[in-house]
Amino acid sequence: MSAGQLLKQANHLKRAGKLDEAIALYHQVIERNPHFAWAYSNLGDALVKQGNLEPAVTEYHRAIEINPNSPFFYINLGRVLIQQGYWERGIHYLRKIIQINPIFLYELNGKYKQLFNSLEREEYCEFCLSDHEDLIELTEQPRWVTLPTKPLTSYSISGQSSSDQPPTHNQALIQVEFLDKNQKLIPSPYSAIPNSKILGPYFYISTSGKNFSEFTTNVFNTSSETYYLRLGFRTWNNKKPMILGSRLKLVLDLLVSLLEKLTPNHNRAKPLSEVRVHSDDLKNVNEAVDLLTRVNSILPNCYGIYDTLGDIWMGQQQLGKAISAYGKCSLMNPNYSFPYEKLRQAYDVNNLNGWAISENLFLYILETLPVGSTILELGSGTGTLELSKYYNMVSIEHDKEWLNKYDSHYIYAPLVNDLWYDGNVVRRELRNIDYHLILVDGPPQHRRKGVLSYLDLFNWNVQIILDDVNRKYDMDVAISLSKHLGKIPTVYRYDKYFAVIK
Repeated sequence: MSAGQLLKQANHLKRAGKLDEAIALYHQVIERNPHFAWAYSNLGDALVKQGNLEPAVTEYHRAIEINPNSPFFYINLGRVLIQQGYWERGIHYLRKIIQINPIFLYELNGKYKQLFNSLEREEYCEFCLSDHEDLIELTEQPRWVTLPTKPLTSYSISGQSSSDQPPTHNQALIQVEFLDKNQKLIPSPYSAIPNSKILGPYFYISTSGKNFSEFTTNVFNTSSETYYLRLGFRTWNNKKPMILGSRLKLVLDLLVSLLEKLTPNHNRAKPLSEVRVHSDDLKNVNEAVDLLTRVNSILPNCYGIYDTLGDIWMGQQQLGKAISAYGKCSLMNPNYSFPYEKLRQAYDVNNLNGWAISENLFLYILETLPVGSTILELGSGTGTLELSKYYNMVSIEHDKEWLNKYDSHYIYAPLVNDLWYDGNVVRRELRNIDYHLILVDGPPQHRRKGVLSYLDLFNWNVQIILDDVNRKYDMDVAISLSKHLGKIPTVYRYDKYFAVIK
């Protein structure tokens, strides 16, 4: 076997957890080709998995000596050094990454942010919700506190919480207000903070149950005019009370500012500071889009540009454009986390009631299906109202009361023998209609299995979603349809399950 073939076999053993065998093969690769940089790097990875960090550092150094232009070797070395507590040395190698390719500033701020999570942050502001109580029971009446902050700075809020409510439910939140130098309110929306039509900007407070646990909000950015932060801690929608520890922290997020300082001072890196634009710092959207487009022409693979563009479009309530920008982030960086919390503020959750698809299914469709596509749904409901805002809807419906209720091309197909839709009607009406997703959410209950008798009516070469598969007969339909198509369904488990076949 060649050195390359041996390396592939060693990598396979490493992924399978057979680390001793993988390490032995990596040494064989190095014996055959001592200038194979990836052999040293992958050997270092295997040693890290064993917990042997010091020898791993040696192997990463050898990989860098052979190929000093690969940013991935510096990432591996920096990660291990930080795990060992060698902060300054780790930062030295992270700076090397940015010098090789400034685009990695955003890679580090996204994919490798976890490197910094174990470090004790030095900059934070402690505050109390009560001078006399160690524990606070939150109610629907907010407890407000005002704190000094810095403009254009990244923060998060952390503390301890507990609740009798199951941990899958968020039952408390923090209302957020930005204030200027004179402590006057700066109108929202604010960058990276969800916004409710009723409450305004807010963050959820999470809990793991009855025992106290740590919570930390998402990182958010103050605007150029923000000198104070006003926070209101409260419950919401009559959920069970949450108990908070009275002492909390407003934490300065050191990562972004640290990496910005590490950026080398030359012309190639100049646009990187311009990418971190907040929509509320610009006079209009056109100015922001023009700026980011110019940056994109210089750094075409920098996903941080599209993330910022998505935030700007969200601030302008142009959800279609925002989703498109976030989608490009996902294509360019597989480790990019699609911003569900940002999307939740853009529609009225109350429209998704018990007769509709779930909020999680709605968000999944927004993430995976380009805005403007056509959805064929079996069964209409209030979910049709929300989906029709972003997609072309075709709804097969047996209940006349639902016909033409929302903005959809409705096909009336009565049930035959109280079972499934009239197949002849469906075949005739779908003859000239193209669609990009099939959503099976009807007819009601056990009747949905009727689709298995009319498989020839549909184009199954599109994404298929079956709702309510937490019910046995709906799961049976998903399994039978998957077997027919020769595919494996993916089940998403939330309050209401749904299965995806693609």
